[in-house]
Amino acid sequence: MYRRLYPNAKTYNRTVFPLWENLYPTPAEVAAAVLGLIITCGWNLGTALALGVSDVNRVDARDGSEPLHLRVRLTKPRRGVVSEWSETYTDTGPRSKARLIQMILELTDGARRTLQEVGYPTDAVLVSLSGQVNAIGRNARPVPLTVLVDASTHTIARYLRAWRGEHPELDFATPIRLRSYFATQVHPQGHSLNTNIDYNLNDPTVKKAVQPVIATVLQDHFHAVQARVVNGSATVDDLPLDSRGVLEEVNSGARDTVASACVDHEHAPDTHEPCRASFLTCFACTNAVVLKRHLPRVVALHDHLEGLRAVTPAHLWDSRFAAHHARIASLLVPNRHFSNSDLLAARADVTDTDRDQVNRLMNRTWDT
Repeated sequence: MYRRLYPNAKTYNRTVFPLWENLYPTPAEVAAAVLGLIITCGWNLGTALALGVSDVNRVDARDGSEPLHLRVRLTKPRRGVVSEWSETYTDTGPRSKARLIQMILELTDGARRTLQEVGYPTDAVLVSLSGQVNAIGRNARPVPLTVLVDASTHTIARYLRAWRGEHPELDFATPIRLRSYFATQVHPQGHSLNTNIDYNLNDPTVKKAVQPVIATVLQDHFHAVQARVVNGSATVDDLPLDSRGVLEEVNSGARDTVASACVDHEHAPDTHEPCRASFLTCFACTNAVVLKRHLPRVVALHDHLEGLRAVTPAHLWDSRFAAHHARIASLLVPNRHFSNSDLLAARADVTDTDRDQVNRLMNRTWDT
């Protein structure tokens, strides 16, 4: 008779069939096998449960001339027309996928033989001892054995929970967490590109690792769509390399627009053609330079937008003015670009001419 009694093993009266524990894998052992398949092979829980003996085929010579090779047919129903695929695994040692699968096949072989003898054959790889004879339901059998693929979700969850209870140091080892770890840290498995991206973006380790990269990219993009801000007179280093010949004109005011200076209005950064954009968009252009002497006009423009915001429907404000307002407001944050005293002085220096120029800007007097 097939026996699974290990050397020096004790029989524990944990079920109504204590001696059967020496013959068949317990729920805890099969739960460990399931988790082992997930973390070693990268399968999800459904794929592991659906594995059948007929899905596993040896493709090595079987004469000892080469290591064990297994071709395994896998199923993931929710993938639709591509729900089945095959993987080939080689036994390269104790931690290899092929070694684990072969061990599980041997572990559960006796249970399948018993079910065959009593008239309930199964092809399922994962079969375990249960606590009672299942007399009713889809898993009904005259012996205390459970085929996990036929068991209820509650039963499987109970097995896995009980195993973690026996191994508190591995309480984190849930199917979802192990699968996520494999997909993000080992190798994407059975996923579409978008699903792999979702796994990675939701992984805490990946989130932490990519934060500096994301911050750098965002900062680079931010610099690419904002004016240059100079606290004082511009220097050569404040201007683009190909525009440094106009430094004197920038500082003298000869290159001023409404609330900034423009180093090259003949070549807009996005089109490389003469700029036809509203002066309101200067704050989102790398050709623009905002100097401290522009602050009174910037303050006047900000005040005008604040007044406009109070009488503009929210959806129109968001679509037409919110982005412009945010850029201008960012210039007036104390000690970001200019000191608080500079900002207070600029507000005191706002003139009627500044307000008139802003009104003309907002009325699109200069738009072409």
